[in-house]
Amino acid sequence: MSHSVCCFLHPFYDDGCINRLIDEYNKHKKLVIRFDFDNTIFDCHNNGQCYAQVIDILKKCKELGFILCLFTAELRPEWIDWKVKYCEHFGIKPDYINESPLLKGTKKPFFNLLLDDRAGLQSAFLILQEVIEYAEKEQIGDNIQTIKENTHS
Repeated sequence: MSHSVCCFLHPFYDDGCINRLIDEYNKHKKLVIRFDFDNTIFDCHNNGQCYAQVIDILKKCKELGFILCLFTAELRPEWIDWKVKYCEHFGIKPDYINESPLLKGTKKPFFNLLLDDRAGLQSAFLILQEVIEYAEKEQIGDNIQTIKENTHS
């Protein structure tokens, strides 16, 4: 399969997305990460695929205080409960399930970034990785500043 290469002239190319997310992180000190379940963090077709990298990045998001939103087409309550337990087992308990934390009363879901096997998962993963590296450095800097302030008090 050949792909033609062209210039993508949208303001939110990968670097633009990274910069926008960093600005939003600086403003709110958290981001809203929406993630799909099937074939994003779980091998629903039993093909022997590994989803550890996505699970690990979601763990980092949780540790940084980001809001995690599980987005699934599943309607059966018992299966949704199972999916939540699966997430909890891996330390990525969702804060919301098929809901938008900020845009109540609208059908448009709010999130800063979507991790989904059908929506550019690799690009979203790499963008999120860059933002997490930035956020981790910021938190380390904030912790050092707090320690300095406490020792001089």
